[in-house]
Amino acid sequence: MQLEKDKEYSLSLFKPNPDGCNEWLDSKETDSVVYVSFGSMVALAEEQMAVIAWGLRRIDCCFLWPVRESERKKLPSNFVEESSKKSLLVTWSPQLQVLAPKSVGCLMTHCVRVKADEKGIVTKEEVEGCIREVMEGERGNEMRRNSEKWMKLAKTAVDEGGSSAKSITEFAAELARKFHETKDSKV
Repeated sequence: MQLEKDKEYSLSLFKPNPDGCNEWLDSKETDSVVYVSFGSMVALAEEQMAVIAWGLRRIDCCFLWPVRESERKKLPSNFVEESSKKSLLVTWSPQLQVLAPKSVGCLMTHCVRVKADEKGIVTKEEVEGCIREVMEGERGNEMRRNSEKWMKLAKTAVDEGGSSAKSITEFAAELARKFHETKDSKV
């Protein structure tokens, strides 16, 4: 059963701190923001962080990039300040909420396959090219349509009466039943 005021449906390994993501996204034009995410547990090498940062700077669109506090030291010096007019770097971001009508999901390992060089580093030109692929043309439109479709399906699944909500309720009921059976058998 869903908690009455819980509309987030979120579980995070890190303390939720959206740092004004929604407000910032609301101030941007529809389909004008690139969302960059490598997952909560990925730790990129400093060289790779720099290349991605400068690739993002080369594009002519806004970007939202969750970078854990422990990873910020890997960013090039002055990157945050120099990018502040078109970017929002946060320590954590709720993905389901961020992939809203205002933003485009550019989850680098899922939407677009990036190619690494011989050292295993993705170049800034590759980052730029992948972002352009997502933001411009029919392939980007197709990705947005798919993103919207999956977001709606995910929301339906976790809403009250949805398949995930039902599964959680059934799981909790089964745990309670087993707990009571174990308790009764000890008496």
